[in-house]
Amino acid sequence: MPQKNSVSESRIRTIVSVCSKCAICCSEPVVPVTESDVRRIMKHTGMEARRIVRLYSYSEACYDQDSDLWVQFSYGRRLLGLKKKQGHCIFLSPANRCTIYDFRPLTCRTFPFQESDSNTGPPIKLIRDVVKCRLKVPDAKLQPGLKKQMALEDHEDDLYERKVRKWNRQKEPGGFSEFLRLLKLAK
Repeated sequence: MPQKNSVSESRIRTIVSVCSKCAICCSEPVVPVTESDVRRIMKHTGMEARRIVRLYSYSEACYDQDSDLWVQFSYGRRLLGLKKKQGHCIFLSPANRCTIYDFRPLTCRTFPFQESDSNTGPPIKLIRDVVKCRLKVPDAKLQPGLKKQMALEDHEDDLYERKVRKWNRQKEPGGFSEFLRLLKLAK
């Protein structure tokens, strides 16, 4: 029997058309990003990486401590995430719309879905433990490309996590500027 918050294979392509546009997902969580996400935003906005991202501590991000997204610095482990302004993403407009929608981070494109770790359940599940997403999952129009976006997100996450693991193996970790240079996001 499928989980209550799971999405069956036949309903994978629903969704985006039923987003409530409440912007809770742009306000409550820290949005973790990869260097590919940052590079896309830099290219389309002309902004420098330091104006787009910052480092978050565990108490600020409340993200899985075992994740390979945590970067080790002399002052502790940090997560690279989109900056916030007045409690929400810096790219959220006053009308609750994403100002970088066409080149937003992949995690924003796939949220609130993630691939299931279960071999017996549906391949994609709804995650509501991050924020109180108001998304409704009706039998509605199909949203093409969710699986493709998730595969691309996994690929970019893997590339980024390899760089983070390499960085974390250093005997004396550098600072934020050095990390951005390792990612080729700063000179």
